[in-house]
Amino acid sequence: MSRRLYRFDIIRELGRRGTNVTYEARDALEDSARTLFEWNSPTADSNTAAHIESVKGDIGDAEIFTDRSSCYIAIKPEQAKSTLIILRNRGLFTGAWADLFEAETPPPPPPQQPKPKSKWWISAVAVAVPVGLLAFWLANRHPPAEGTARAPSSVPAPSIPHPPIHPTIRSFSANKLRVEVGQSVELSWNVIDSDTVSIEPGYPSLEPALGSLKITPTKTTVFTLVAKNAEERATSDPITIVVTPTSVLPPPPPPLSVRFYSESDSVPYGKSTKLIWKTDHATSVRIEPTFDDVSPQGGILTVSPTDTTKYSLTATGASGSQTAYVTIEVVPDIQFFKSEPFPVRGCDASLLKWYVVGATGVSIDQGIGRTDLLSRLVRPTEATIYTLTAVRAGKSATARTEVPGFPLNNPACPSGLK
Repeated sequence: MSRRLYRFDIIRELGRRGTNVTYEARDALEDSARTLFEWNSPTADSNTAAHIESVKGDIGDAEIFTDRSSCYIAIKPEQAKSTLIILRNRGLFTGAWADLFEAETPPPPPPQQPKPKSKWWISAVAVAVPVGLLAFWLANRHPPAEGTARAPSSVPAPSIPHPPIHPTIRSFSANKLRVEVGQSVELSWNVIDSDTVSIEPGYPSLEPALGSLKITPTKTTVFTLVAKNAEERATSDPITIVVTPTSVLPPPPPPLSVRFYSESDSVPYGKSTKLIWKTDHATSVRIEPTFDDVSPQGGILTVSPTDTTKYSLTATGASGSQTAYVTIEVVPDIQFFKSEPFPVRGCDASLLKWYVVGATGVSIDQGIGRTDLLSRLVRPTEATIYTLTAVRAGKSATARTEVPGFPLNNPACPSGLK
């Protein structure tokens, strides 16, 4: 079956002739009525559909579908009879459905045969005898009693009964079930096959199909949707809208304001720095690590971290809590790095001297490298700047000193200092 067929919703069956069925349907995409004919035949193939397509211009706005055993035609209800008549006259629909409209399209009369010649007296007798019998019956019949109605001359054809069309409430909902006095609620509904729609209590005439209504109830109310047509009445499940008094909320508390910083972002090993904070509308302040409760308004604390440390300040007030952070890096402390003249048995040279606290390693450039000593004898041939680098946990500190140059090839100097 074509996928397009599934856009039709079957509402009810209108009639059946053998295996052929007529339905009342609704186009789900266009939301309009359709008459849906289902013709079952082993020959309902693509050729059948092609024949029907050839007369589609005559039958109007029709949808045609086929599968291996059935052919479907969807047409507007007012075009249903004329469509079948056209298809029957084209020879596409015969048999069980053809007799539905025999009265409307009688077949052509058979050709007239030549009348045989008859004698005139035979015709006269044929007319005189019935006329005499009719006169005798009229003279001797009993007239109907006074007040008795005469029988109708013909019996009307019985009407074909059809099942009642029930109004269907697809949905009835509210966007809110609890409101305060003065607030609005939107009621929405979706109804089919209905002539009138009302909401009880209070709203007697509404859109009969798809609609919404904004209301402002003054008290708790139970609402019910009622849908009617000429034959049936349908009611929805009730919806209760609870209305509560308007609440008076206290003003919101003032927001917290926190400022937290340090006197310096780094500090030499063993030295101190200061943490500074200021808050507004805080009832308590806690600094971690090391400190618990401190002044909620603000203050200054001196700290001497031995390693890089991240401090957190948490302020709490009526509006909640807020946290700020400060990180202080600890670097090695190079207390001094200098050079002094240091003659050695007639060999003029310089002595590099240093003292470092809190370092895990010390190195000097100009080819000296890493050293664990506290001094080093040097004799450059020209003025040279030496740089000392101290390292601790990935952080470093540096210091520099300058040494003058000395003449070459002093025989009094050791080989390493010439």
